[in-house]
Amino acid sequence: MKYADKIEKNGRYFFYGLIIVYFGWLTWNTPLTGDDWTWQSSLGMDRLHTFFANYNGRYVSNILEIILVRSEWLRIVFHAFVTFGLLYFMTKVTTKKPTKSVFLLAFILVFSMSTKIFAQTFGWTAGFVNYIVSIVLILVYLTIVKRVFTQNEPTYHKWTVYGMVALGFFSQLIVEHGTLFSVYTAILVVIVTKYKLKKVYKEHVAYLIASIAGAICMFSNGAYLNVLLGKDDYRNLLDQSFTEKVVDIYTNRMSGYVFESNMWIILFISVAAILVWSHMKPKTVLLQVIQIVSIFYFYAYGIVVTLSSVPSMHKIFAEHTYTMSILSLVYLIILCLVPLAIADRRTQAYSWYLLSGVILMSLPFMFISPYGPRCAFASVIFLILFGMKLLDYYRHTTSFNFEKLFVPLTMLTLVVGVQLGVPIAENGHVDRARLEKIATDLEAHPNRKTLRVERIPNPQYHWMPNPSEKVFMTQFFKQNHDIDEDVTIKIVRKIN
Repeated sequence: MKYADKIEKNGRYFFYGLIIVYFGWLTWNTPLTGDDWTWQSSLGMDRLHTFFANYNGRYVSNILEIILVRSEWLRIVFHAFVTFGLLYFMTKVTTKKPTKSVFLLAFILVFSMSTKIFAQTFGWTAGFVNYIVSIVLILVYLTIVKRVFTQNEPTYHKWTVYGMVALGFFSQLIVEHGTLFSVYTAILVVIVTKYKLKKVYKEHVAYLIASIAGAICMFSNGAYLNVLLGKDDYRNLLDQSFTEKVVDIYTNRMSGYVFESNMWIILFISVAAILVWSHMKPKTVLLQVIQIVSIFYFYAYGIVVTLSSVPSMHKIFAEHTYTMSILSLVYLIILCLVPLAIADRRTQAYSWYLLSGVILMSLPFMFISPYGPRCAFASVIFLILFGMKLLDYYRHTTSFNFEKLFVPLTMLTLVVGVQLGVPIAENGHVDRARLEKIATDLEAHPNRKTLRVERIPNPQYHWMPNPSEKVFMTQFFKQNHDIDEDVTIKIVRKIN
């Protein structure tokens, strides 16, 4: 290895190491909240003893949650490496040659997503083990089979088939919409290789069979039959007509969570799409019309989303949710036309697959509720992947040197990291201090009937971080910290 190459390799490891340390530090400052208290209590162990019978089929993520809420250092290490893995595999599945600049771009885009989505995924351990781990495992599979879409013939190590079995089965036991999408992806990969290469790979078949087996294992849990029978108090099939369901969920929730609240992501994708369309020379009048209309709409929708994000104008746009949902639906339709501007057929097909992830990762929630910000996470990730793939295509079909942006991307990453890290660090400091004070107060006054607990100063970054009496999970917070049930917790802004 040449000396320069060795320096470059060591520099890359140092770069990735700093990122992992940052993610670990964020996790250290992320308090256990909401459902985490429940899983940390005796109820969490009771669920394990019944192996989650009639609870859900998320066997892997449930067990992960039980372990992580009981070991802070394991939680820090796990969150750090899984978050790093998310960004790393995002670059692997969208670029021909991943670089530090592309990794920084993924960092910026992922952590510029809606604070509401962040709070229910990165800012909440229960959300993390379900919604982030599931998408990472899907990206791992896409990394392995990416050559199906990008090259003539994939090659695998002889032991890969065994890894495919494990990956296919266990990745299905995390979250339901991820399970369904994994089966869809597995079927698609087998079909594509059969159609394109006229052969079937045992590795792909192994993953397909394992994913179907995992899906059967998940959905054989009695909880899903209870949902179908309307006996589940939390999840239910909506009792409206199908049309009303779709309109209500998309208008009042999906549109906002996936599109309107993610301004920077929408602007990035719009710019990438405009670059790809502008580079293409239409061969037909129809393509020319699509090109002109698409470019115009990307500009227009970008302006609308930007204006809706301005605090002084947010209320105005919030009063027109139906109109905004129509605009976002048109935006999605026009996004689906962008691959027409891609000359390479394999990249074109892969781009449509990534777009299918945006749609299919949210589609199940048209039939079952509730649909919250965490449910939009996977769709937003696939939106980002689509935009990154467009940029990668543009890079390799023009003289555009993306690596020249490394310095400004580094500066922007620092801005995003500090902007996110400061309020979460403040939350972590307050959480550690308040837990210590709870223990001290209980020791000094064991028969007290009221307990003052300091409020997390930036609660928007976490899911239900304050154990107020109106929160159902507060009873488990009390159990975990040896607080009597009859003690009333009062959340106060600050304790001097």
